[in-house]
Amino acid sequence: MKKVLLTVAMAVVVISMAGVAVAATANQNVNVSATVQSKCTAVAAGAMTFSIDPTTASPVTPVMTQPQVQCTKNKVVAVSVNSTNNATVDSTGTFSSTLSHAGCTAIPYTFTYSTGPTGAGFAAAAWVNFNVNGSITAAAANAADYCSGNSLGDTVTMTITY
Repeated sequence: MKKVLLTVAMAVVVISMAGVAVAATANQNVNVSATVQSKCTAVAAGAMTFSIDPTTASPVTPVMTQPQVQCTKNKVVAVSVNSTNNATVDSTGTFSSTLSHAGCTAIPYTFTYSTGPTGAGFAAAAWVNFNVNGSITAAAANAADYCSGNSLGDTVTMTITY
């Protein structure tokens, strides 16, 4: 009987020691970071089309197709413009130039745009609209030449800095 008790006692000691055994651990932090890149991608070219009635008493406004880009969300972009007929670079939001054609009298016009739109990201419909518009004064429209049916034109280049 003493042998059985001694065996049971030893078993209890071994079992209790197993519960006391502690595994060693160490902690290590992993710092995770990300940098979102500033990007812009052209989405659509714009178009400004004037139909000039030389008898008008009001400024002439165009039919517009807005130029659009997609840019990194919440990134404010800077916009500047210049044109074929006016090489001056402008970043104020209002630009003056002329519509011209060889052998025709040039017609002055004003081109307006947003100077610092904010990116909306790259989701399907997240493009930036530059709110481009234009006008020709009534006086310039009244003085416009017919120009043998030729279209007068200008090309405005918008530079987006991001």
